[in-house]
Amino acid sequence: MPLGRRRHHATRHAAVADHVQGDTGGAQWLDEFYTRLQTKGVIADRKVYDGASRYVSRALDQRVSHFASGDSTAKRRDLAYDAPLRKAIDLLEKGTSQRDLFALAGEPLAAAPARIPKKP
Repeated sequence: MPLGRRRHHATRHAAVADHVQGDTGGAQWLDEFYTRLQTKGVIADRKVYDGASRYVSRALDQRVSHFASGDSTAKRRDLAYDAPLRKAIDLLEKGTSQRDLFALAGEPLAAAPARIPKKP
């Protein structure tokens, strides 16, 4: 493997290790990512990039979480941004039956229609 490629993999694994240990985001991550984009020939205005820092930081966090620890960890880390899923989890924790869940959601479950016996 060429030296440049080994450096790339070493840097990537170091970033994942830092992420797993809790060092996520921040100006250093964003600067490093911007530098890598420039190196690969991606043209991005720095002011526009900086203006999207919250989005870029969240996207990086998701990708590294997925790479480092899998889908479930990535989703747990993203839960703060997913209001519908948080609401669903809250309802599931409160309800004990399907009827309860519909009532908690504000849509009471209609009474089951009377069964008409099949003709022989």
